[in-house]
Amino acid sequence: MDNRQSQKSSSFILWILLAVSMGFNLFQWLNRSHIEQSYESKVDSLLSARVDVEKELSDTYTELNKYKGISGRLDSLLQEANGKVDEQRSRIESLMQDEKNTASLNKKLYKELSALKALREEYLEKIDSLLVENEQLKRDKTELATTVETLTKNLETTVSTAAIL
Repeated sequence: MDNRQSQKSSSFILWILLAVSMGFNLFQWLNRSHIEQSYESKVDSLLSARVDVEKELSDTYTELNKYKGISGRLDSLLQEANGKVDEQRSRIESLMQDEKNTASLNKKLYKELSALKALREEYLEKIDSLLVENEQLKRDKTELATTVETLTKNLETTVSTAAIL
């Protein structure tokens, strides 16, 4: 009888374990869509961050290079800026290759994106100040040329008057 009782109890335990296993499997199957949505959300946010960073890099290059050829000082500033943007690009590319944790990668990409935007703004401010300075120098040059022309005419008048006397 003891053997039968033991078989019944082990049989009962197996049925309970089977029921628990089936319940757990059912729970996982029902929860699958939530997990899939979570992964899709992470992938979408990572892709969005990557696209934003690549777009910002491209926009930065384009915006900086449109000022090329205006002056030598501006060109050297643009070369420096493009060098720093290239460094930023290589940091971003190595980050995307090395980082495995998507949440951490996403956070780091947005940090690099904000650093890139700050770098772009810094150089655009420098470019603007150089352009303003360039315009001021052009006005000064025109003013000086007018002054020189006026003085030359006055000198010619004085010389011709002196020649008559």
